[in-house]
This record gives sequence, structure tokens and C-alpha cells, in this order.
Amino acid sequence: MKYLLLLLLSFVAVTALVSGAIICIDPGGSFMQLNPAVLQNTPFHNFLIPGLVLTFVVGASNAAAVLLLVRRSPAQFNAALFAGLMITGWITVQVLLIQTFHWLQLVYVVAGVFIMLSAYQLKGKWAV
Repeated sequence: MKYLLLLLLSFVAVTALVSGAIICIDPGGSFMQLNPAVLQNTPFHNFLIPGLVLTFVVGASNAAAVLLLVRRSPAQFNAALFAGLMITGWITVQVLLIQTFHWLQLVYVVAGVFIMLSAYQLKGKWAV
């Protein structure tokens, strides 16, 4: 189960860091084929702030959890729980703000839930 946790955290970390960085470089969203119209009902005029959050909150928290897991830190499972909460929260807020659903959002919510359940179980608690 620890390998599954490591795989999921790594997947979220890499994709969030890369996507977030690309969005920060191109806040208009054209490179990633993001439609600026989805921001119409949000407080954002472009994708810069969401890109920064994706990079420094979601990506960094998952990357930190990967490092702590590899180093077998006493905080590894707490970090993983936090990282899972960050990706799940990110997707939830995203769906609420843009009022649009894409199948990739489901992939990331499921990954976040599995991260949290796996970390909780590995921490010595039972998820079920």
C-alpha cells in the first residue's frame, strides 16, 4: 500500500508542478488549450493565480509528501493526508467556481481520496 501511496503522490506532484508552471508562464491558457471563458464567474481575469496555487499549494504539498515518504520521516503520513486534502480541495473548489466538469477532475478527486485513505491506514488507523 505504501507503493500505491508513493505512486499517487508522485503522479499528482509531477502533473500539478508541470501544469501549474505552464499555466504561470502562459496565464492566458492558450498553450494548455484552456478556455478563458470558464473564468467568467470567478474572481480571476486569467489563469495566473490558479496556476500559482496549483504549483505551490497542490504540487509542492504532494512533492513534499513524496520526499517525506521516501525518507521515512515520522511526518510522512500526515504530509500525505495534507497533500490528499489539497488535491481534493483544489478540484472541489475548481468545479464549484467554473461550474464545469471534466473527466480528469474525477481522476484527481479519486487519487486524492485514495491518498488520504492510504495515508490514514498506513498511519495506523483503519480507513474502513
